Amino acid sequence: ALVPSLALAHDQLGLVHLPWLVVVAGAIAVTSLLMPLYAWSHRGIRTPAALFAGAVLLGLLTWPLAWRGDAASVAQPWLWICLITAAACTGVVFGHRIGISYLTLCALVYFALRISPGGGGVSLAAAVQDTLLAVAQPGAVMVVLHHARRAVAALDESVARTSAGEAEAAVKEALLAERSHLDALVHDEVMTTLVAAAHGQGARAAVAEQARGALAGLAAAVGGAHDPSP
Repeated sequence: ALVPSLALAHDQLGLVHLPWLVVVAGAIAVTSLLMPLYAWSHRGIRTPAALFAGAVLLGLLTWPLAWRGDAASVAQPWLWICLITAAACTGVVFGHRIGISYLTLCALVYFALRISPGGGGVSLAAAVQDTLLAVAQPGAVMVVLHHARRAVAALDESVARTSAGEAEAAVKEALLAERSHLDALVHDEVMTTLVAAAHGQGARAAVAEQARGALAGLAAAVGGAHDPSP
């Protein structure tokens, strides 16, 4: 936003009051630089984007008061480039509803500015044309981003359902495997020991040792059930 704005504002900066330049233009410049810095540091750009949009709207509202040049020589105020960026940022950060509301408000203010002496004093037709040119691009960006967000949200929901299904299937598979392991342990160790004891097969010491082995196997299996790992 800054580069084309500075190119357009080259002939206009000297024709506005210095306090307006410091407050409004300074806020636009600072927040323009803060947004990429916040984004690169993963802090989110909600705050600088809101300040940027507010500074642009304030600039549009106060431009007639700030202008001190010859009204007949005024081209489009350089703020219209910032208006495009501010509306797009508002739609991206705060959603399409707030973005469209902000864009509509700015369009009305910009239209009034263009027909005012400080904004060029152009005809109604020229003001409508300039306003449409200023709002068409951010409006299209917001529409595209709105549909893209809906598609991404649907994709996220589908992925979440798939992941939940896979996790549930993995749990069931793990439970079946554990149940099979316990069934095999009970059949091979416990039942064999009980049958041996019931029929008096082998020496008592051997049966007792077999029982201790079966109990140790059960203890190990129960201890594994409390494993904190997934």
